[in-house]
Amino acid sequence: MVIYFLWGALSLCWTTDFSNTLKGISITSPLIIIPFLISQYPDFRADELKKTIKIFSLCLLAYLFLCSLNAGLLFLKDRHFSHFFYHDLVSVFDNNAIYISLAVATCILFSFNEPTKKKEDYLIMMLLGIFLLMLASKNLIATTFLLMVVSLFKNKTTLKTGAIIASVLIGVVLLIMFSENPIKARFLRELNLNFDYVLSGQDFYDYKFSGLEVRIFQWRLLGEMMANHQLGILGLGLHNVDYLLDQYFSYYNLYKGYFQINFHNQFLQTFGEIGFIGLVLLLSIFIVAIYNAVKSGNQYKILLVILFLASFFTESFLSRQKGVFLFATIYSLLLMHQKFCKEKADL
Repeated sequence: MVIYFLWGALSLCWTTDFSNTLKGISITSPLIIIPFLISQYPDFRADELKKTIKIFSLCLLAYLFLCSLNAGLLFLKDRHFSHFFYHDLVSVFDNNAIYISLAVATCILFSFNEPTKKKEDYLIMMLLGIFLLMLASKNLIATTFLLMVVSLFKNKTTLKTGAIIASVLIGVVLLIMFSENPIKARFLRELNLNFDYVLSGQDFYDYKFSGLEVRIFQWRLLGEMMANHQLGILGLGLHNVDYLLDQYFSYYNLYKGYFQINFHNQFLQTFGEIGFIGLVLLLSIFIVAIYNAVKSGNQYKILLVILFLASFFTESFLSRQKGVFLFATIYSLLLMHQKFCKEKADL
C-alpha cells in the first residue's frame, strides 16, 4: 500500500493538473498513515481483532438505527418506502450506500466464520444482514451471500450454526424474490441489458443506464481513450482522469446526472490515473494478500480478499477517503494480526 501511495504521489511529475493530484495525495494519504499507526501496536492477537470487529459492527448498527429513524420520519411525510433503501437510507449523513455495504459485509463475513459465537453475535450478524439488504448493493449482496455459502463447505466447525444462519438468509432472499420491493427491482433491471447499444451507440440522452450498463460503457470509454492516445502508460496523474470522462459523457450526450462520476471500477480508475505500473502495484496488494492468506490457512482472510476484489470491480473505492480509510484499516489489521501469529509460531 505504501509503494502504491508513493507511486501516486510521484505522478505529480507528469500530471496534467497539479492541484487535482495534490488533492488525490491528500485523499489517499491514509494508505501510508494507517499502516504506520497500526504498526506501532505489534501484539495484535486474535481476540483483539475479534473485539475490534465487534465494536465496528455495533457502530454500524448504531448508524443503521439513526438512518432508519431518519427514513421513518421522511416516510411519514410522503409515504415512499424508497427512503429505507440504497442511497436514500444513508442520505442523512451524505454517504454512499456502496461504501457502507462493504463495511457491513466485512463484519458479516468475519462473524460468520468465527468458530465460537454467543447469542449476541448471532443477533448482530442478523441485523447486519438486514442492513446489507436495505443498502441494496447488488454486487455486495450477491458476493457476500456466495462467500457465506462457500465458507459452509470449507469450515466444518461453523457448518451447523452457519447452516442455520444461511437458512434464515435464504428465507429472506425468497421473500424479496416473491414480493415487490426496491431490492428486487434493482436486480431485475440488470436483466434488460442492451449490450450492443451500450458498446456501439452514439447518443445516450434518453437512455436510462442500469448499474451494469454504466460500467460496461466506461470500459468502452477507457478503450477509446487509449485508442485516441489520450491515456499513456503513466496515466494522467493521481485523481486526475475524471475530467476526461466528463468530456466523453458530453460527447455522447449522456443525461447530466451521470456527470462528475468516476469509472466506478478501481482498476480502471487506477490505470487512468497512474497507469500500468499503478495497476500492477494495486494488483500486487491483492496477490500478496491472497498468498499470505493461503499460506496461513486463514479462511476469513481469503474471503475478505475476494470481497474487496469484487467490490473494486464496481466502485472506485480509493478515489474517496472513506473508501481509503476502510481498505487501509482492514488490510493493515489483518496484516499485523498475521505477523503476530507468525512471530508467535516461530518462538
